[in-house]
Amino acid sequence: MTNNQDGLGTLFIGGIILVIWIIIQLWYIILPLVVIGIGIYLYFKHDEKKLKKEQERLRQERLRQERLRQERLRQEKETKRINCRNEEIRKLEEKRLRVEKRLEKFHLNKKEAELIFGKTWKKRFEKPDELLVEEIRRIGVKLTDSDSYKSKVSPIMEKVFDVIDIFIHDIWSKIGDWDDIDFENWEDDWQVVRDAWRKEKQYYQNRKEEHEKENFNNLQKYYDVLELRVGATIKEIKAQYRILMLKFHPDKNNSPGATQKCKKIIHAYNKLVEIIP
Repeated sequence: MTNNQDGLGTLFIGGIILVIWIIIQLWYIILPLVVIGIGIYLYFKHDEKKLKKEQERLRQERLRQERLRQERLRQEKETKRINCRNEEIRKLEEKRLRVEKRLEKFHLNKKEAELIFGKTWKKRFEKPDELLVEEIRRIGVKLTDSDSYKSKVSPIMEKVFDVIDIFIHDIWSKIGDWDDIDFENWEDDWQVVRDAWRKEKQYYQNRKEEHEKENFNNLQKYYDVLELRVGATIKEIKAQYRILMLKFHPDKNNSPGATQKCKKIIHAYNKLVEIIP
């Protein structure tokens, strides 16, 4: 066993010596190969570092591009938000100016506009001319069909007519399809409507004055029956009523005409109590 190990050791040493001898003998071949091998190793080593460096550069570039993209998206979103807000402000300002111009064009104050167009008059005035047509048409229908509307706007009915007149001449003339003959016919018909309203207004005004005069005369008669001055307070009326009832009540007064006088006192008292707050 020991002899075998010694033989292997000798053989191994001999192999090493042989390799060294070959290297010495072939150094001019082996040395360039070693140099080439080292060069190849260093080249690939350098190339690997270069590759990693390039990969890192590309990664950083992708991150930079992504940051730029995110920033660009953020800026676009912010710009869009600002533009939308500016557009909203522009539209609101446009509507506000449209309302002011409509009030000025129709010669109305805000209370008159609300009386004619309703509580949502601002929204109606914000509409463009093309959509305002329906609002004017709606007023025309209400003037024809709604007595309550006519009664409501009667104090400013002339302004209602003016609104329709101005709309026809200043707005409908631009967006409508009427020709000159249509406008002439409309003006003739519209004047008839205005004249009819003035006559009707005068008629009701006269009736109102007559009614007020009649009421005043009746009121004065009621005070006279109770033997009071016009304008006496409700407290004075009640006190005087009790006095007269004690004086003329049939149970306490048997004189001729007492019953009729008592009826007049009761009637006058009831009327005054209804009228006077």
